[in-house]
Amino acid sequence: MYCYKCGKKIPDDAKFCPYCGAEVKKPDEVVVREDGKGGLVIDAPEGSTVTISDEITVREDGKGGLIFDVPEGTTVTISDPEKGE
Repeated sequence: MYCYKCGKKIPDDAKFCPYCGAEVKKPDEVVVREDGKGGLVIDAPEGSTVTISDEITVREDGKGGLIFDVPEGTTVTISDPEKGE
């Protein structure tokens, strides 16, 4: 499990994050938080599918990554705020 506030890996049975002290959210809650770089992070229960719009969903690939399901022909732009892109 990961802390919704600082993003660090914490024990599954923790009630508070040992790094930042934030209260641990229940694993069945969805939490949206800022990433500190102008973006948002969606923390959802493991195995969840998150719908961004009527046509775009995000799901785990089972290997620690994410799969974005978008309609064929959709243009996707990825930027890296750290590189100023």
